[in-house]
Amino acid sequence: MARVAGGGVQPRGPPPGPKQQSAGKTGQGGFLITRDEETYEKLKLIRNHGTVSNINALYTQLGFNFKFTDIQASIGIAQFVRRNEKISHVRKVYDLYRQGIEGLEHIKLFPVNIRKGEIPLYTEALSHKRKALMEYLAARGIQTRPFLPSLESAHYIGDGQKFPNSDVFTNNGLFLPCGPSQSLENVQTVIDALKSFK
Repeated sequence: MARVAGGGVQPRGPPPGPKQQSAGKTGQGGFLITRDEETYEKLKLIRNHGTVSNINALYTQLGFNFKFTDIQASIGIAQFVRRNEKISHVRKVYDLYRQGIEGLEHIKLFPVNIRKGEIPLYTEALSHKRKALMEYLAARGIQTRPFLPSLESAHYIGDGQKFPNSDVFTNNGLFLPCGPSQSLENVQTVIDALKSFK
């Protein structure tokens, strides 16, 4: 079992046509959850420049300034007013994709169990023809983006080990246009383009 679970949102600039959209606008952000006390203490250090205290700062390890400001929190809290509407819409977006591209060989959605309460903040997919598919969609004004590379590929983390399961996602994963502000008409445009891809 993993010692830490996490997630986040990453806003994108607006190109023409269907695009990525975040669930909330508070800037770059995310979260980590752990029950492991040692991991929790290390995360606190990383979050605070690698120091235990800002008053008597002594660097104990590499760290950054990952503190969420009051202004960012206020913006986020104000958006909670529409959370049920946003959740309902991203579920509709996901379900429209699921039904619309079912049976296509060149793309498969990540399963999201909406009946058990899962919320598809992103519409994530795998395609063994990712590069060609992304170029095809881009030529039609549809923005997609690939998954980030696997962490072991970072020179400061990797030690030469291979993780073939991670490579599948690095090489084939992509995000389809989605989000709580994404119109269902845009989603249908993407589905039509996915169906016409050869």
